[in-house]
Amino acid sequence: MSGRQIRGRTLSERGQMLILFVLGLGVLLGFVAMSVDVGLFLQQRRDLQNDADAAALAAAAYLPDASLATQKAQEWADKNFDDGNELVTSIEVSSYRAANDRITVSVEQEVSFVFGRALGLVSKTVPATATAARVPVTAACIAPWGVQGVVNDATVDYGLDPTRVYVFELSSSEWVTPGNYGALGVYGGGTSDYRDAIEGNCGGVVACDSDSPLVPEGETLSCSSQTGVLGNNTDIALKARYPSSTWAACDVQTDASGYANAVVKASDADCRDRAVGVAIIDAFPPQGQSANVQIWGIATFYIAGWDRWPPRGNGDQDGNPASGMVWGYLVPDTALPAWTVSWGWDSTNPFAPLVIVLVK
Repeated sequence: MSGRQIRGRTLSERGQMLILFVLGLGVLLGFVAMSVDVGLFLQQRRDLQNDADAAALAAAAYLPDASLATQKAQEWADKNFDDGNELVTSIEVSSYRAANDRITVSVEQEVSFVFGRALGLVSKTVPATATAARVPVTAACIAPWGVQGVVNDATVDYGLDPTRVYVFELSSSEWVTPGNYGALGVYGGGTSDYRDAIEGNCGGVVACDSDSPLVPEGETLSCSSQTGVLGNNTDIALKARYPSSTWAACDVQTDASGYANAVVKASDADCRDRAVGVAIIDAFPPQGQSANVQIWGIATFYIAGWDRWPPRGNGDQDGNPASGMVWGYLVPDTALPAWTVSWGWDSTNPFAPLVIVLVK
């Protein structure tokens, strides 16, 4: 084969390779373009789902008022949808365990393609749906005070009067030897343990020798009674958790309107932290000892006030209540922070706290 023929063949092969390279480059660039568009699409989908989740959670705080919850979902969307083409397509309130205990928010957004336009793909509508609910708490971090029930029957409120004021004495009447008047050593019997429990710091410690910091309803736990000089320690811990700047807004008088006012305050953004979990139990352990305690249920207790001035145990300054160290009301249907509780649909406890969570 002559040199001229060899050179011609080489040039022909180079031309073929160039054509293949150009064709391959086109395919490669097509895949890159598709990857960019798919990535943008998925990112917008995640953002839209986050927005739907947030709108549903914001609205669920206002259930069971369906009209107000619907309004709050739309208000959240109007305030926070910042892409211009995000739309709320529907807001639906439904019932599962109780009337109007769920809200579903559906949204959509038109997502434009960048490179897909070359293939005739201009945009695509992306939907997202989220359902949030007020669900009963079945276990919770609790404050170190217990409410003794009368009968283990949730259908009759455990024999308790839900509208009465509950007063924790936390001492003997003479304040000589601290006794067992409503305080449980749930997270330990020491002074710091007691203060931490009041301040809501259950953290990594376990409750009553269980395997969790959350006290579960329907269980029997080995708990101890809290001993020590509780009056001053109670005051110190409560003042640390609720500074004096909050007292005027969040204290509730123990009068004829006390229960109704406590219910309102427990849902108020400025005072809802005064609502804490407590255990409804069968009996207190003997003074200074541990004993098996039946946890009939978990209740939300609104701290209406406490004795802030010595001598300890003499109640409020105006004599109402006449004695006691901490007092307040059981306030059903009050939400607690999600990280402090576990929840389930099967609880029939009328005093159960609620948690606002995404269920779909």
